[in-house]
This record gives sequence, C-alpha cells and structure tokens, in this order.
Amino acid sequence: MSQDTGVAALEVEGAVALVTGGASGIGRAIAAELVGAGAHVVLAARRRAELETVAAELANPSGSAIAVPTDVADEAAIERLVARTIGTFGRLDILVNAAGIGGFGLVHKLDAALLDRVWAVNVRGAILAAKHVVPILAGQGHGAIVNIGSVSSKRGWPQGTPYVASKFALRGFTEC
Repeated sequence: MSQDTGVAALEVEGAVALVTGGASGIGRAIAAELVGAGAHVVLAARRRAELETVAAELANPSGSAIAVPTDVADEAAIERLVARTIGTFGRLDILVNAAGIGGFGLVHKLDAALLDRVWAVNVRGAILAAKHVVPILAGQGHGAIVNIGSVSSKRGWPQGTPYVASKFALRGFTEC
C-alpha cells in the first residue's frame, strides 16, 4: 500500500539539473543517472578537463550534459553558474549539491587553511548554491534540492574533525 508523503514527484525526463561536484565520485554518478533518465545536466566542478570529458561521456539521445567550471566556494562563480544554466536551458528544476572534499587530522595539528577550504566547499558552497537556486524554484512553483551528506553527518570518528564537522553542518542546513 502506498502512502502519501505530501511531497509531489518530480519528473526527471526533460528536467534541467545542476550537479556540483559533477566531475567525479558521487556527483558524476548522479549526473550519469539523471542524463540516462532524460535530464539535461549542468556539471559543475573546478577541473575543466575532467568536466568536459564527463560531459562528452554522458551525452546520449535521451539527455545531455554541459560542463561549467565552477568553484562552489566562490559566490560570484555560483551566480555565473546559475545564470549560465538559465541562459542555456531557460529553467532549472533540480540542484544536487555533491561537491565535497575531505580534510582529516588531529585537532591540535589542524591546518587552518585546510579547515577553511573544507568548510568553504562542503558547507558554504551548498548554502550559496541553494541561496541562488531557491528563488528560481519558488518562482516556478516546483523543483528539488538534494544535499549529499555522509554517515559522517551522524557520527564522528578520530581525526575526522574538519570533514565530519562540515557534514554535521550540511545536515543541519538541510534540516533547516
């Protein structure tokens, strides 16, 4: 027996999705699934060559992928990314915040620059992307934002301070 969750289903075929961290890992895998289901996907990550390779590999008759090099820690870059998405496809239906980096070590030996970079990508980037996408989705009256977390958002572990703390923060943001 199905249960109504009160959440409307989002049609993926023909949808426009923006996937941060789309050059590798979970972001790439999600982008591949979306393109395979007929979505038009904007891949965002810092590495241009990898992005362009992934976009070429994912293209198929049912969906498409374009590469837009972006550092999610840079708000102006996110604004350009969202503007390029709208300029290319005329709309945006799905945001997948999959960009993330690791950072590990003993707390008393942490490098502040590493801590800042992990938080800038894993937390700030997701929040800023949502900041610039929410008005579009609200204006359309539909859409979805998916923030990719980790089991580390629920349980800490030795030497995981920068990464684990960032995933706890991302989970908190998502719940808000």
